Amino acid sequence: MIIILGILLAIAVPSYLSFKDRANKSAAQANVRAVLPDVESYNADNVAGGASDPDAATSTTDNGYQGMTAAELKTTYDQAFPTAVWIAGSPDVSATPVAAPVGAGITAAGNPTATNYCIISQNGSWYAWKLGPGGQILAGQNLANVCTSTP
Repeated sequence: MIIILGILLAIAVPSYLSFKDRANKSAAQANVRAVLPDVESYNADNVAGGASDPDAATSTTDNGYQGMTAAELKTTYDQAFPTAVWIAGSPDVSATPVAAPVGAGITAAGNPTATNYCIISQNGSWYAWKLGPGGQILAGQNLANVCTSTP
């Protein structure tokens, strides 16, 4: 009886861990995918001096993705903006539920400019990110690759 339980556990535990790992990767990618309409709406509205400039209270000279913060996206476009998603270079990263990752790989290339951004999400040991409007949603476990074109 104990041998049978041991065999079943030897099969079930690795299978469960693999399932959990794939779920974390998918959740991180889904979080990035969920905020893309908010990001693109911000880009379309953020015209210097425009009537619908979402950050007109703090800046009237930026355009495109410049000035984009998670707080602004949540306030103006999506009250359900996930707390596990942040924008590289944004001053409003939160420690809830996790602080934004820092270190090699989070480069100035990901900071919001008129034409570029990097959206990042972490779930478990997986990071997912999208660098720029034409980039793909990539996922990986190596923090040094975040906001690059290498998964």
